[in-house]
Amino acid sequence: EGLKSQKYFDELRLTYINELDRLINYGRKTNCAMRFQQLTRLMDSLQPIVQKLHQFTFDLFVQARSLPTKVSFPEMIAEIISV
Repeated sequence: EGLKSQKYFDELRLTYINELDRLINYGRKTNCAMRFQQLTRLMDSLQPIVQKLHQFTFDLFVQARSLPTKVSFPEMIAEIISV
């Protein structure tokens, strides 16, 4: 759900960061804090990738509709297109 819109993504990210802060404040080792930071950066990098995937899938759908033959899309792609 968090990848379907910027609002949900921001909410997911904030929840994630709050949870990281909670875990770090419970006295975990410094290495854990570094690992959490890396995971946060990874999560931040996912949003543009998902946006590009969504655009690619939508463009593919539009191109397929212009073909004279009917193209059937798997359920996962249909869900991406519907967003």
